[in-house]
Amino acid sequence: MWGFYMPSTVCVCGAVLYQLGRYAAPNTPAAVKLITATAWVTSISIVVLVPIDVWTTLNNKPQGAIGVLWDCCYWASQILTWICIPLFQGYCDSGDFTAWGRMKSSIKDNLMFYAVIGALGAVGLLAVLLSGKMALSSIPPLAVMLSNTFGLVAVTFLLGYGLVEIPRHMWRNSEPEFRLRYYCHKLGRHAAKLAAASAEVVAVVTVVEATSQPMPKRDPLRPYMDIIYATAEAESPIKPSQCPKDDRGRVNLDDLTDQDLDYGCDEKGLAQLRVRMERANTRYAGLKAEYANAVLHAFDLETICKCRTSGESVPRGASSSLQHARLMYKCWLRPWVLKLAALALTAVSAAIVWSEATIGSGREPDLSPFSRVIHRADAGEVECQLLVMLPLAFMCAASHFSLFKLGMFNFYHLVPHATGSHSLLLNSALVCRFAPPLCFNFLHVIRMHEVLTGGKGTVFSRKMGAAMKEVPLLGQDFNTWFPLVVVIFCTLMFLNVWDMAARFCVPARYRFDEDSAADEYTERGKVLVRQEQDAAARGQAIGEVLGLWGTVETPSAGSHGAVKRSTSRARLGLDMENQTATSSTSGARRHSRGSLSMTASTSAGHALPTGLASTHLSPLTRELLRNKYGSTESVPSLGSTHGSAPLPGPASGLDAIFARMSPASSTNMDTPGRIDDDDGTLLAGSTDSLYNNFWKRKS
Repeated sequence: MWGFYMPSTVCVCGAVLYQLGRYAAPNTPAAVKLITATAWVTSISIVVLVPIDVWTTLNNKPQGAIGVLWDCCYWASQILTWICIPLFQGYCDSGDFTAWGRMKSSIKDNLMFYAVIGALGAVGLLAVLLSGKMALSSIPPLAVMLSNTFGLVAVTFLLGYGLVEIPRHMWRNSEPEFRLRYYCHKLGRHAAKLAAASAEVVAVVTVVEATSQPMPKRDPLRPYMDIIYATAEAESPIKPSQCPKDDRGRVNLDDLTDQDLDYGCDEKGLAQLRVRMERANTRYAGLKAEYANAVLHAFDLETICKCRTSGESVPRGASSSLQHARLMYKCWLRPWVLKLAALALTAVSAAIVWSEATIGSGREPDLSPFSRVIHRADAGEVECQLLVMLPLAFMCAASHFSLFKLGMFNFYHLVPHATGSHSLLLNSALVCRFAPPLCFNFLHVIRMHEVLTGGKGTVFSRKMGAAMKEVPLLGQDFNTWFPLVVVIFCTLMFLNVWDMAARFCVPARYRFDEDSAADEYTERGKVLVRQEQDAAARGQAIGEVLGLWGTVETPSAGSHGAVKRSTSRARLGLDMENQTATSSTSGARRHSRGSLSMTASTSAGHALPTGLASTHLSPLTRELLRNKYGSTESVPSLGSTHGSAPLPGPASGLDAIFARMSPASSTNMDTPGRIDDDDGTLLAGSTDSLYNNFWKRKS
């Protein structure tokens, strides 16, 4: 028992620390990281106990220690889900200026929520008691049953989505051309969202400066205003001191609406302003990180696509054999590995769905392949626990995959290295909430819930199943027939019924059609990839080509002029239309928007935003960019704000790469060496300028 539990616990803690370091933003409070890590470890510890519970049940071993551990983990997860995390989440979301003020706001908000839920539950419970169909002693089992029922319903849909989408996701990842088009689409969407987020940041910072200017130093609210101002100066990409001002030094409020200025001159109004500022900065930081990640993925995928379309080739510019081997793996071996893995996971998903659908058959006949293997295999302790852990781990991965994908619906936002406190805490609460129902459902999959009908059973079944047996209608029967919904849901997911329904309900500009490479955001993303390549060669940071913060005016003597605002929603729409139209014009030379990037500081000495990311390019991509311009100097770091004069761009064959994905291209395929990267057309006798003298064909 302990030989499996202790190593598993160490692995769980290591995985949690890795995930926390991967997703948490640098400025995330230590308390948020601690409670998130505790919730993740607690929920996964419940999963780790299942293989031990199954083995001790099959071999008639003592289960006292498992019962104690299960009680500790289960009730700890419930306390975290319903009390600790909501209170701490409300504390972090509050804009009050004292710890006690934040705690009072959190308690008040949570009490209002639980009061509403409790009132509705009391009305329903009173109606059932008055009808005489339930005794007062059945209330505790009813509470457990309702909790497990809600968890089972949610887990069913989360599991069904993950079982279908994980193999599909791996299969699509095996096609670099599809991934490149996908990231171009993401680039276009992130650019639009980033422009709107930057406009919100500028609006909030302008309100902060406008509120701070007329407030005297002896005002009772001045200490609170100083807190907001200091936070804006430290965390906002644009500082309050950089807000546009007139000749008298007053803040320019022409671009603000009445709603932007609707804040009361009291502590409550300042608290609301503080919350808005923190949310604007968090959203901007998340979108900024997503944009930078999409750019780097697009660079890497374009390199892979170029290599694949060039046939067998050797990158002479690679500085080491390790880089060469890594590139060859990504180009040729990795697609097959991902396809084989996708097929294997498809078979596992089908087996899980079949096992869910046949729960009602029980052990006679035993139609679950996992149950037959576990019950009939003459395996030792470790082997038996591994046989249980492998399918359970995949079911957990499918459910967690769906939980992390909830960010697509703006439910919360999980971004590598840029996830705020709110999203981390909400995700940890959901993970804690759904771990016990998932494990209970898995026991039905492997037919280890015999305690419901008498006989031996696991600790999980005795503690959760026995309570549910006391409640008719929705107890044992519900856990037996409701998993059939997984079959229906997975079938609809596999047939893309939801996508077909979305085509009738969702506007075209908000959809990504996987069979088409010519949507608005994809065209914008293709232009941005070219511009980012040119900007990287000049040493500019990722994202400066967007021109989010406009240009810089050097203030004259005695003038307080600063940054010109150029990020408005109207300009965003016009800019996207212009770039989309430009991207479809063949033969036209496009230029990078490097002229819109900013200098390092104003003459007043105020630091200006230095781009969206200081992420460095991979060595291979740097070799490609250096070879593109024929430079003998190393390409500057992306963190640099200075570079050479603007060079004409772009230089990538994205249009040609996408053209090869269309059905029409299969009948008239030109040689890969004739890609003209100016407009993506194929020209006789031409070579690709980005990869000229870089790819050497093997004889």
